[in-house]
Amino acid sequence: METVLSIRNLTKDFGRLRAVNNLNLEVKSGQVFGLLGPNGSGKTTTLGMVMGVVNPTAGEFLWFGETPTHHIRKKIGAVLEHPIFYPYLSGQKNLELNAMIKQCPPENIPHVLELVELSDRKDDKYKTYSLGMK
Repeated sequence: METVLSIRNLTKDFGRLRAVNNLNLEVKSGQVFGLLGPNGSGKTTTLGMVMGVVNPTAGEFLWFGETPTHHIRKKIGAVLEHPIFYPYLSGQKNLELNAMIKQCPPENIPHVLELVELSDRKDDKYKTYSLGMK
């Protein structure tokens, strides 16, 4: 079974505060994995590091056995804290923009909208969507 994410001794300090302390983790293909813990326990910081939004203080991680690059991150989808899209664009236009950035075929958009039951709302502005829809 392929290792999707491998984390070794990942650490993040914010000044004197250690938010993540020598985290080791391996996630295999097909596994469903969640991070649980109280506020301030380092969940979002960990996800931020492996998504390239926050620089680790120490340690390393690999995606699909490779050092993270822009190309590798195109295979990964994540929402940290809040989904961020352009509020003045429609759901359809936001997905088209994301498809372009991730270099995904825009032909997949109708299927994705159907999958999440938003086909009827595709032309509505993102700002009109409920949090669950976002």
